[in-house]
Amino acid sequence: MKSCLNATTLSNRLSFSEFVQVAGRAGFAGVEVRLGPVADMVRERGIDGVRDFFAGAGVAPAHCGLSASPIRPDSDFQDGLKRAPEECELARALGIPTAMLVMPFRSDQGENDPDRLVQKVRDVALVARDYGIGITLEFLGLHPPAGLRSNSPTTLGQTLEFIQRVDLPNVGVLIDSYHWHLGGSRTEDLSRIRPGMPLFIHINDAPPGPVETLTDPMRVLPGEGVLDLVQWLREIRRATGYDGYVSLELFNESIRQLDPSVAAERCVRAVDRVLASVAS
Repeated sequence: MKSCLNATTLSNRLSFSEFVQVAGRAGFAGVEVRLGPVADMVRERGIDGVRDFFAGAGVAPAHCGLSASPIRPDSDFQDGLKRAPEECELARALGIPTAMLVMPFRSDQGENDPDRLVQKVRDVALVARDYGIGITLEFLGLHPPAGLRSNSPTTLGQTLEFIQRVDLPNVGVLIDSYHWHLGGSRTEDLSRIRPGMPLFIHINDAPPGPVETLTDPMRVLPGEGVLDLVQWLREIRRATGYDGYVSLELFNESIRQLDPSVAAERCVRAVDRVLASVAS
């Protein structure tokens, strides 16, 4: 497995190009890509210039998101769907194999009708299929206020059932250790991931406390919380054979307030310690 970094982890004062360079200097193997800023870079440097930029920074463009997110209002989703061909073409040109769609977890957030949610994911996945891009669905295990729970999947098992309804081979799952913990996903459901299904991993740790009280900003670095991330990754590898990128995604303000280079070095050390133990 290889280390990767999501841009949300570091200071939001960094431009995307600065983030890539900081991640590379720290020693991350890959980064998650924000396609909007990269499209701007392509207009300035050309696609070969952008490829050279990533190569020079020493990191691979490993994963990305798409604008057509079902977690957004319908008008925003439809606008994003119109941009999907251009975004998927850019992802293909950069060698990015998978793109993420975040699933709603609140009834007042994005698409809450299960049938329409299936159709929206299918609409995006059909576009992505034409460009050889896999779609990974990120389920959120967060606990919204009473009465606002979404009808969309919030565990691995529920997400795999949802993917069966979508019924397209380029649709898979993004497994986030924090949402796995909060939502109560089960290790035995890993065996239901079919061979070749698109897959991506987010890693982070959780503080102690009832899962109902934990929020996204409370995530902590791997090794600083209560999760057995080494065993978790070993179970994923055993069940699926996954040996791709493991991407750190935090929303921790104490990390964001650090000098970005210091923060990135602290982050990569935490991820590398976990990955080294998984490999041993």
